[in-house]
Amino acid sequence: MPKKKRKKWDHKMAPTFVVPRKEPWPAIYHGKDLAMVLRNLRRHACNYDADRFDGLEELGFVWRMPRGNHQIVTYWANATTKWLVNGMPLTSLVAQLKTYHEESHNLDIPAALTVEMQDGHQSTFHVALAYAPRLLRAHFYELSVADVDVLHGLGLFPELPQWAIVKALFSRYKERLHSDAVPVNFEVPATWENVYRGIRLGELAWYLVLVAHDPLQQRPWRFRRPGDGP
Repeated sequence: MPKKKRKKWDHKMAPTFVVPRKEPWPAIYHGKDLAMVLRNLRRHACNYDADRFDGLEELGFVWRMPRGNHQIVTYWANATTKWLVNGMPLTSLVAQLKTYHEESHNLDIPAALTVEMQDGHQSTFHVALAYAPRLLRAHFYELSVADVDVLHGLGLFPELPQWAIVKALFSRYKERLHSDAVPVNFEVPATWENVYRGIRLGELAWYLVLVAHDPLQQRPWRFRRPGDGP
């Protein structure tokens, strides 16, 4: 099936596309959302034989979700009591958290609560919203400035500043301390500029190492754990 898609568009990143009910498209997929078919291929990849992997690789199948889209637990409204893990734009989760807060005046989200969301395709999913904060924190620096402002306004992740502040702060650290090694217990002192004051830079550096955000591949600093040498 993906082979037909590649022949038509020369890539595997399916937009919103419903398989036509005609040849040469396989009859089993007529009328189906192609993006959903591809998500299912990713989700069940652990069950594939090696030759199936080879065939998908040969077609240039995209295994990773595009930046800004990540997996979250959902209840598929079109199935019978079926919990799945599906791709969802991070910005949609931010918007839904904001809506929940406006209606409930808190973010104490019950684990069993699901909220209806459009995933950008034809199918409607019910997202288990309680999982959203931890997912957003793990991918915080993939969010837009506007989405970060929304999350900060909700009281979430105050320990994670805007990315522009993070970059400037590491430069300031190196300028003041003449070192690019950040101890895990380093907190910006009160004598520094207000915009940086109180930020736990050591913990922030540790977080950035863990999430391995792409812009950090050439980062101008090193994280130093207790006991590390100079």
